[in-house]
Amino acid sequence: MKKVKLLIAVPCYDTAEAGFLKCFADLLMHLNKEGYDFDVKVERATLVYLARENLAIHAIHNSFTHVLWLDTDQVFEPDIVDRMLALEKPFVAAAIRGRHGKHAINISLSIRECEPIEELPKEPFWAEACGFGTVLIETKVMQAVRHAHGTCFEPTYRMGEDFQFCQKALSCGYKVYCDPSIKVGHISRYTIWPDNIDLLREYEKQER
Repeated sequence: MKKVKLLIAVPCYDTAEAGFLKCFADLLMHLNKEGYDFDVKVERATLVYLARENLAIHAIHNSFTHVLWLDTDQVFEPDIVDRMLALEKPFVAAAIRGRHGKHAINISLSIRECEPIEELPKEPFWAEACGFGTVLIETKVMQAVRHAHGTCFEPTYRMGEDFQFCQKALSCGYKVYCDPSIKVGHISRYTIWPDNIDLLREYEKQER
């Protein structure tokens, strides 16, 4: 595996969940133990697309090779960087269920349809768009997007800033890769894991 200089990028409105902070601390201890060259940047902004754009620019200007994007309402294992890097793909997303509605997975196979998948495949798969809750991406992908489109992240009326980035990345030849064995929980009233949707629905029935 080639040498990695990692930026952990955390866009944040103002607060972070306690579960995230515990996982974040465990991640940093693991990275230190394994001898990673890494830095952390938390970007506070009312508008998330501005925070993401500033973080992308920081990664490019400071010669980071990879960026781990983390939202502050996620829980994950401390070796998640190891496992995502081991896939050796430039754009890797963890599957995460939404907190509302059908609790669909935050990954879309088609950028045109822009519809999240409802059931998680058992094998690794390619997709055209993903939410940026937990994403590991090579900085060269963001460089290519900024060179071709001027910005990485910006607001639109049709899709979120993360799906829009994926649309730009796709135009530059980059698709999203997902290994469903890498599990990330989404903190809600309950922590929502990709493969416990039946249990989640049972919780919701009990509360009605």
